[in-house]
Amino acid sequence: MGHKIALISDIHFGCRNNSEIYLDIIKKLLTETLFNILKNDKINDVRILGDLFDCRNNINVRTLNVAIDVFRWYKTNLPSVKFKIILGNHDIYYKNRIDVNSIECLSLIGNVEVIDKITFETLNNKQIVSYPWLIPGSNEHAHFISTANGTKKYDLCLGHFEIRGFEISRGVYDTENLEISLFKNYDRVFTGHYHLRNAIQNVTYLGCPFQQTWGDYGDEKGITIYDIDEDTYEFRVNNSSPEFLKIFVDDIQNKNLPLLKKIKGNHIKFMIDKKVEESWIIKARAKLESLEPLTFEVENTIIETQLDDSDIDITKINDPFSLLMECVENMQIDEDIEKTELKKHLMEIYSESLKEGD
Repeated sequence: MGHKIALISDIHFGCRNNSEIYLDIIKKLLTETLFNILKNDKINDVRILGDLFDCRNNINVRTLNVAIDVFRWYKTNLPSVKFKIILGNHDIYYKNRIDVNSIECLSLIGNVEVIDKITFETLNNKQIVSYPWLIPGSNEHAHFISTANGTKKYDLCLGHFEIRGFEISRGVYDTENLEISLFKNYDRVFTGHYHLRNAIQNVTYLGCPFQQTWGDYGDEKGITIYDIDEDTYEFRVNNSSPEFLKIFVDDIQNKNLPLLKKIKGNHIKFMIDKKVEESWIIKARAKLESLEPLTFEVENTIIETQLDDSDIDITKINDPFSLLMECVENMQIDEDIEKTELKKHLMEIYSESLKEGD
C-alpha cells in the first residue's frame, strides 16, 4: 500500500460571522467525515492547504477554542495523525508579511506543523515542496520564480496560490495572477484559495470541503486522497455538511420528491422562475418553510426589463457577487483603473457584507 495524503483546504473556521452553527458543521466535518476516512484508509498524513481560519484581523475566542479542541481531540483519538498546515492569505495578519499568523498557537498541541516558509521533504523517494502564501519580495516568492525559470524538478508542489485561468467564483476567472506555465517544473500541484474544485493541466484546486455560500451552489465538495507512490488521487464526497439548493416551481408542481426530501437542514432558495398565482406562491412557500430548511429565501427570476448590457447571461449567474464581477468585466472604464484591483476590492466588501448579514 502506497503512502496516502489527505488533502483539504479553505476550512475557514469562523466563517459566516463566527456562526455557532457553522462551527458545529466544521467540527463534524473534521471529527467525523475526515476521521472516518483517515481511520478506514489508515492515513496518518493530513495537509491543510491554507485558510484554516476565516478572519485575518482577529480570531473570535469561541472559534479559536473549537479549532484547538479539534486538534487536541485528534491527539487523543488518532494520535498517529500529523497535520501540516500551510499559511493562506486569511491566516496572516499583515498583507505584506507572514510572520504574524493565527495558526502558530496550534503548533503547541504537538500534532500540528505550521508551514510558514518554504518546506522541502523527500517522501518515498518523491521530492515535495510546500509554499505558504506568496508575497512579492519574500524569499518564498523569489524561490518560486527561480524554480519556474530553472531546471530543477519536483514531484509534488503544495500551496495556496492565485493562478490565472481558474474560476474565482462561478463564471468569473482569474486573468491577472500567476501563469500556469510557472508550475511546469512540478509534476503535480495541489492548491487551496479558490473555492471551486477545478483541474487544468498539472494543477488541481481542492476547493473548500463544504459549501459555505451561494457561490458554491452546484459544486460538489469533499476531501482529496493522494497516493504519492502511484501518483493518483481520489475525491471523497462530503455528504455530511449542509448544501445550498434551489427549488424551482416545476420541482413543486411535478413533486420532485428526491429534491424536496433534501430541504431539511439545508439552505433553500425558492426560485419563482415562471408566472404562477400569488396564492400558489404563498402556499408553496409555507410548505417549504415547514420542511425545516437551515435558511430560506425567495428569488423571483421573472425579469420584466432587459439589462442594458446584452453580453451578460444572467441564467448562468448563481449569486449576486458573480453578477457584480461579470458587470465589472464588461464595463468600459478608465485605463488608469485596474479591473483586477477593483474586483479584489469588491470581493473584500462582499465578504464583509456576508459577515454582517449572518
